[in-house]
Amino acid sequence: MATFLPGASGASGPDSMSPDSDQPSSARRLIACIACSKRKIKCSRVFPCANCIRTSTECIPGTPAPPRGRKPYNQALKSRLARCEQLLSGQTLASIASPTTVTTPKKSQSRSPVDPSPVSKWTPEGKLIEDQNGKVAFMDNYLLGLVNEELRAMGELINLDENERNSPLESVPSDPNADLLLGDDAADASLFQSWPGAALVFKLWQTFLDRVNPFTKVIHVHSVQRYVVEATNGTQGLPQNMVALLLSIFLMAVVAMTEEECFIAMKKSKGAAVSSFSVGIRQTMRRLDFMRTNDLVILQALCLYLYSLQDRYDRHSSWVFSGTVIRIAQKMGLHRDGDKLGLKPFESEMRRRVWWQLVSLDAKFALFSGFGHSLLPRDWDAREPSNLNDADIFPAATQPTPDRDGPSEMILCMIQHKITKFLVETPGLEPVKMMGEMNESIGASPVAGGTREQQMSYYVTHFELLEKSLQHLLDNRCNPHAGQVHVMAQGLIAALIKQKTNLIKSISVGPKPGLEDQSEADDAFKWAVSMLDHTAFLYAASENNGFSWFADYNFQYEVLLYVVVLLGQRLEGPDVQRAWENVEIFYRFRFGIYNVTEKSCATLAHFVLRAWSKRADLLTRSGFPPETPEYIIKLRARVDNVLAGGENTQGALNLQGTTPVDTEMCAQALPSRGVPPFAYIGIGRDHFANHETYDWSFLEAMAGRENEERPRGSGFPSTL
Repeated sequence: MATFLPGASGASGPDSMSPDSDQPSSARRLIACIACSKRKIKCSRVFPCANCIRTSTECIPGTPAPPRGRKPYNQALKSRLARCEQLLSGQTLASIASPTTVTTPKKSQSRSPVDPSPVSKWTPEGKLIEDQNGKVAFMDNYLLGLVNEELRAMGELINLDENERNSPLESVPSDPNADLLLGDDAADASLFQSWPGAALVFKLWQTFLDRVNPFTKVIHVHSVQRYVVEATNGTQGLPQNMVALLLSIFLMAVVAMTEEECFIAMKKSKGAAVSSFSVGIRQTMRRLDFMRTNDLVILQALCLYLYSLQDRYDRHSSWVFSGTVIRIAQKMGLHRDGDKLGLKPFESEMRRRVWWQLVSLDAKFALFSGFGHSLLPRDWDAREPSNLNDADIFPAATQPTPDRDGPSEMILCMIQHKITKFLVETPGLEPVKMMGEMNESIGASPVAGGTREQQMSYYVTHFELLEKSLQHLLDNRCNPHAGQVHVMAQGLIAALIKQKTNLIKSISVGPKPGLEDQSEADDAFKWAVSMLDHTAFLYAASENNGFSWFADYNFQYEVLLYVVVLLGQRLEGPDVQRAWENVEIFYRFRFGIYNVTEKSCATLAHFVLRAWSKRADLLTRSGFPPETPEYIIKLRARVDNVLAGGENTQGALNLQGTTPVDTEMCAQALPSRGVPPFAYIGIGRDHFANHETYDWSFLEAMAGRENEERPRGSGFPSTL
């Protein structure tokens, strides 16, 4: 017989309620008995219930859950919400100039002294803000920064659970812009296909340290070393950001190898190895959603990847991509010095290194994209990186390490930083623009008054400051006995100072009356030869130290072609002699230009052989017949082989009916097509990834008289 035990609540059947009870007149909601609840069957809720009677089970009424207490009103949450509303309302007003809401910044160290723009007189220094997802981002908008902090505090108050804090919209990297910048590689391409074996990992790492790191210094070698050891076992256990960085390191190591070295080490061509690592980097970057990153390691990987683009993509695409990376760096606050943001000394130093390297690359791409360096970011105060070795800094440091009073690993980067600082602080000093203003003596002047003497004083003053800073590095930071890096730095500084002297000398002497056009053409030729001098020096200086890749990145095909075309008309003089010496150096070190089956190389070969034939004829008539250089003999043989084999050279140009060479036209033809005949000394290379897409037809009018007999021994038919 079923028994009935009243619940702890004292509730019995409806008949047991007293009419004068304090409970409401309506019957309480009865809970199913415990036995029915466990068996998950319907209970009649009349105790003992029918099910318990039928099964002879003790019927115990269920106990209702205790009433949930009313949540106390969160006054702190209300006040913060009201604060957010107040801030957002104030954001829409034009006058929000309270002393407590505007930070009076120090004048940016990188602001040009000749560009006192009133827009940026009051630039808030900003600070690093942690958002609701725990990510750190930089904000220099005071009001939005406060709103962000209030929202984060509100999130802590209401104690959002982890699922709410990490919504799918935030965690899924679905940015469609990534494909626009990093391509859309085949879905079946595996990262493991790009990852090298254990022995090759160490080989690539050492190559990077010896040949690339002295020019970049965007990583801390001792911090990355342990990940290199782990990388010998593959990508398992490696953080994804470190996978991206290591792939970028491997990529730059391959770039620094010769074709032969790459084939011996990797059993594949250099182009195939570069392509393989590039695919791996792009895949990893898309997975990391790099467009939204706040990770310095990812930015380091992007910086090295951007460096590798110089020899593979045209200058315009590279400049656009470098602008994107600059924006990512600005979003992370790298343009503000880490000391002002309260960061540790180690992090501040690494941020400076990355920022200055990015600005240097952006300066190079901007100059050769035809925009000049006036578009470089200017509202930044990140100090120049310190003169310290990687062994001098470590992550746990709480106090900054003072600069070394002597040579360090940073010497090549410091040279680059001095030039970058000069460009940023003196907009308008591009040699093309400067020489145009000096020769024309008209148009906008960077100096009030605009007289030629004032312009000369302006330019000379800033170049003298650059020379002093470079000379200081040479005297106090450079020691040729410290290794090949310092030997290269010593020669590089000397070459830069020499080019600066040549520039000042060339613009100090004004054009002769009535010969302005000829003088401008002469200056253009001299400066183009001077640029070839610089690149030729880099090739000669890097012959035995593994730095030839850096010389390749400074090789400017269009400037070489420009000079060679003019050598067909300029047959004598010291500048002509230097130009021919440079041409010989390029053919000795840059083997790719022997490939006359390519349009660009065929075009160059045609004008080299044409110009040499004219020069040889002149010297022979003068009684000094020259010895034919080895590269001319080899070039003729290559051309003869192509013609004998019946191959159709992609660079064939029909030069019939062309007009005599016009040196003024030569001086203007290349820049009118976006190919600058000048570039700032030491900054880098004008890159064209694919010369096949370039229209070289304008050279037909510059090539020379076709009504003259074609030069003997040129090796090219008149239909070329």
